[in-house]
Amino acid sequence: MEKQSSNIYLLKRLIRFEKALRRKPNDSRLNYEIASIYYFDFHSYSKASPYLKKLNPKDYQAFAQRRSKREIPGIKKYVRRNPKDYHAFHDLGFCYLELLDFRKAIHYLKKALKIKPNHKPTLDSLGMVYEEMAQIYRKLKKEKKA
Repeated sequence: MEKQSSNIYLLKRLIRFEKALRRKPNDSRLNYEIASIYYFDFHSYSKASPYLKKLNPKDYQAFAQRRSKREIPGIKKYVRRNPKDYHAFHDLGFCYLELLDFRKAIHYLKKALKIKPNHKPTLDSLGMVYEEMAQIYRKLKKEKKA
């Protein structure tokens, strides 16, 4: 009974947000709310996807961070049972990249590369980590000079 009333509440929120979105189709916050309900509450990436595409970079990063925080415990549990699965280590590293926890991202991406040294997606993700770190370093250095 509780789940049913929760779903009714979520459906009412969706209807309210979608009505508001008709007036402001490019409103990033409304798209964020709708995407979050579809993805996190109804577990439907396909329904969340069109709304995700309309998010501004800041809102998309917030969505990705929220998603990563939810996924990390499950991936860690899976990795404990499957310590040779380089895809899982890559996914874990990528989640930490989205959370901007570069130390942990590097740690898990390097674990994936130990299992499969030339895995292109992992190499690309590791490059993204180092690029993000370099951008932050350049920004801090610029601020320090000012």
